Amino acid sequence: MTASEVAEELGISKSGVYKLIQRGRLPAIRRSERGMRVSRLALEAYQRHLRGGGAIPPIKYSNKNPNDLLVEFEADAGMSPTEWERRWKSEEIEDSAENMSLTVRAMSLLLYMYREGSEDGRTGFAPMPRSAAA
Repeated sequence: MTASEVAEELGISKSGVYKLIQRGRLPAIRRSERGMRVSRLALEAYQRHLRGGGAIPPIKYSNKNPNDLLVEFEADAGMSPTEWERRWKSEEIEDSAENMSLTVRAMSLLLYMYREGSEDGRTGFAPMPRSAAA
């Protein structure tokens, strides 16, 4: 959902939505330089929290190695994280709860690959050689 759609649903201003996102109270993903998206699940969790429905559940972390996570992602999505990101940013992928979950997984894998120096989403997570000066 866009910030405008979330603002309308919550009955607050668009800038109020951005403040919630900035303060970490409403999870969002940056879709492009100028666009943020909030999943319907994140909004519903925030609304439950406002109604006293308890805390937002904690993020589940995995003990699996990154290569296994990559294989699982490709089996679930039918494409690499790089291709998923490209299609999601070009709005070829429908905004649904399941697809938002896949988007978060893809972005997490891409962030890991970036930090580890991996070349792309299809070649796994083997780090690129680092210079001795690094």
